[in-house]
Amino acid sequence: MRYFVQVKGEKMTKPTSARLTMAGANRVIKQSITFLYNLLGPSHAACMVCGKSTNYGGGEGMDGGSGSSKGNGESYRNNGSHGSSGVHSRGQASFALPVSISHQLCKGCLASISWISVIRCSVCGRSVHCEDCVKRSDAQLIANRSAVNYDEHMREWLAQYKYRGSERLQPLLTAMLFPVFEQLTAELYARSRERLNARPNIRTMRQDGGQGWLDEAPSLLRKRLSTLMKSLLGMRLGSGKEISSALRASLWDAITYVPISPERAGERGFNQAEQMAAGLAAQYGLPIVPLLLRTRDSDKQSFKTRQQRVSNVGGLFAPLPDAPANLDALRARKCMVAIREQPLRQQMNCEPNQPLRLLLVDDIYTTGSTVHSCARALMSMQDRPLEIYALTWARS
Repeated sequence: MRYFVQVKGEKMTKPTSARLTMAGANRVIKQSITFLYNLLGPSHAACMVCGKSTNYGGGEGMDGGSGSSKGNGESYRNNGSHGSSGVHSRGQASFALPVSISHQLCKGCLASISWISVIRCSVCGRSVHCEDCVKRSDAQLIANRSAVNYDEHMREWLAQYKYRGSERLQPLLTAMLFPVFEQLTAELYARSRERLNARPNIRTMRQDGGQGWLDEAPSLLRKRLSTLMKSLLGMRLGSGKEISSALRASLWDAITYVPISPERAGERGFNQAEQMAAGLAAQYGLPIVPLLLRTRDSDKQSFKTRQQRVSNVGGLFAPLPDAPANLDALRARKCMVAIREQPLRQQMNCEPNQPLRLLLVDDIYTTGSTVHSCARALMSMQDRPLEIYALTWARS
């Protein structure tokens, strides 16, 4: 047995051999803990994009941000905002991916997402000054919103998915549409509230002997009832706030997508726009309805100039033979939902001239020639009024 004697005024130390023995024991303990954690603990999966480890340590998200929850019950992680600088009148958006998706990305890939957080053009959703929408005179599309800028990183992601068979990226690319869809829905509701809350000019009504008041009375009543019912449904408006599923269903009647030719479908085995639309519809409980067909195969748009793109899509899309029946079925469904949820809404939502609101999904918006051509094909069914919006994954 060895004894340690402490001399007064000196710090007691252990012999060198004892210190070495303890250092070795500590090293063995650490190695054992690491081995047991790797054996029994959660595995660190590879990033679904680049293959690097998704081990961030400490159990935090990739950006170390705090989590949140959306109205559909899915947990989200705030991924920050990248993209063009500037100030948008509605403020700068902060987008997030579901934690179930973000935890499958490495830190570098998450940081490379070039979210469009500032919108310069309210029509096409571009983050810089837009010339295309100024030149366009035959627009049938109300507005487009895109998730990301089509930079080199996003181009590589989409190329892996579309052309190299990496269908594992489909949940990621679809999930990147979720925050943009919620932002567009909030914008749509805000505009609806502005229209509903617009007060009529009572003085002008009285000048025609009161006839204007009699003509406007039913619409005024409908506006007040609609405002009341929307507030009762519980939608909370604002960037990053929740929208109730009932109100979301009342704002959007269906989701559709840009079709591809049978030749392209045979090469890839899937339609990327259809897959994104299906994932979006499943996430938010909205119906997805095929409405368009491609009349011919066209060359890749990425190698064409703006003028070539516009001329190339002329007559490229047409309504499916059963598209009118599908739209009639959507209108009937809308009326049934209105009657079931609130009988007073039947008069407002079942009027023959009440348009159906459709969301058209595609992967890339460059000049908008593709989605505008699709919108024109849908609007060719004149006896069925439509409001068409577009949601695209990338804005070139």
